[in-house]
Amino acid sequence: MSYSAPVGDISHILKNVAGINELIGQDLYEDLDEDVVDAILEEAGKFASEQLAPLNRQGDLEGAHLEDGNVRMPAGWDAIYKQWIEAGWGSLP
Repeated sequence: MSYSAPVGDISHILKNVAGINELIGQDLYEDLDEDVVDAILEEAGKFASEQLAPLNRQGDLEGAHLEDGNVRMPAGWDAIYKQWIEAGWGSLP
């Protein structure tokens, strides 16, 4: 079973329900426009579909656990978190 992030649905909700275009029009973020929002959603969807989704089953089976006072993540999750940070997702406002 493969996962495809619902980018179109998320975009629709942001634009037609949450009113992101009205927020963009307030110029709170000078570099933010509808094209940027769409690009961010597309890239986030790719990351979720291609990187995170394949790890979900292993994560469910193995789970995180406490070991010597430290939380140990399932196999692969440490590396994927590093990729998340290196790609800049952790600092996106």
